[in-house]
Amino acid sequence: MLNYMSTNYINDLKLKEEIFPIFNYCLNDLSKYKLYNLLDTPLKNIEDIYIRQNIIKGFILNSNLLKDYKYSKIYFHQVYEFLLNFSDEDLDISKTSLFFSLKLKSEIQSKFIQIINIFNKIEFFLKKINLDQYPVVYRKEILTMLNFISYFNLKSFKNNNLNILVSLSKKIRDKKDEFKHFFDLLIQFEVYMSLSISIMNNNFVFPTFSKKDINLEGLYHPLLKDPISNNIIFNKNVIILTGPNMSGKSTFLKSIFISIYLGHLGLGIPAKKASYPFFDYFSISLNSNDDLKKGYSHFMNEIILLKNSLINANKGMKCFIVFDEIFNGTNIDDAFKISSQTIKGLLGFTNCFSIISTHIQILNQIDEIKNNNTDNYYIDSSLIDKQPIFSYKLKKGWSDLKIGAILFEKEGIKALLEKNS
Repeated sequence: MLNYMSTNYINDLKLKEEIFPIFNYCLNDLSKYKLYNLLDTPLKNIEDIYIRQNIIKGFILNSNLLKDYKYSKIYFHQVYEFLLNFSDEDLDISKTSLFFSLKLKSEIQSKFIQIINIFNKIEFFLKKINLDQYPVVYRKEILTMLNFISYFNLKSFKNNNLNILVSLSKKIRDKKDEFKHFFDLLIQFEVYMSLSISIMNNNFVFPTFSKKDINLEGLYHPLLKDPISNNIIFNKNVIILTGPNMSGKSTFLKSIFISIYLGHLGLGIPAKKASYPFFDYFSISLNSNDDLKKGYSHFMNEIILLKNSLINANKGMKCFIVFDEIFNGTNIDDAFKISSQTIKGLLGFTNCFSIISTHIQILNQIDEIKNNNTDNYYIDSSLIDKQPIFSYKLKKGWSDLKIGAILFEKEGIKALLEKNS
């Protein structure tokens, strides 16, 4: 049985295909892997979010010092693998040159030169950083890296005679158990740097966290070439979105989900200004193909996702839920009935926000919508000479515009069907 329970459901966000490339300025595969894991893991509380925001702001303030941070990716991976996996025999070069083969000496020299070059470059940039720009907790991590590299006194290794290699090998052996921690800190450092570059390049802003309303100014979808921005104020916990096909409902839903989700990672978001409540559970279901691999239709997936959201909401979790064209996989009578029940029920979970788009026009006749217990919005569209015009702007109210039959006739489908009737 398909069951996500308390695990966030963000498959429809297309994290790997769409979100990861926005933030990926990583120099090596290790950093890329850690970046992806960061994007997949919302932070647990507002305090941790603000700490990460301030760390990234520290990198932004140091961007002029770090803009040329780079090294050979191949050498880095070779150094990483060697320093995390070497044996004492690999460093046993204390023999006299008489018994120390030239080939082995050359190999060790080459390996140590790589280590010296990589560490010298990293140390050079770490020393340039203005630590006052970072929160105290992260300054300690940078200083830990600096102190670790400083121990090797790499400036003293200016030539490659045997005595110098013996001295360096001893220092490496002494720190054998500390290389893993050092590289963990360094990889995290490069992930933060990658995030800061993206946030600067895209002019993303850091959100603040409020207790009630969702307030987004200048919200836009970060993957569109010429996006239309919208200002949003949601002060009710269930939002109903309407509008004809192609009006931009799915894009809008995805843009707001991206912005709120990224904010819970401690990252900047595609907007001019933003504040919203803290959420600890996320679920998004966009109008997509059936999940044939799991044997579930899109409709059944919606049922399970809604069930898991309600289970978590009943546990007291603060949920942010998005359903695009909810229950359109069943007949209209069923869809109306269960959509009505869903809207009525979700209104009772005041700690959660649910955004639902729908084509079921008669939903505007249920009391909860007629009495404005929900926030009702539509994506503005119009017809001019039977030609649909889409503004992609969010407006307050309910759309009753129907363009299906008009396009059906405009494209000549009706005439073709009637030709031989």
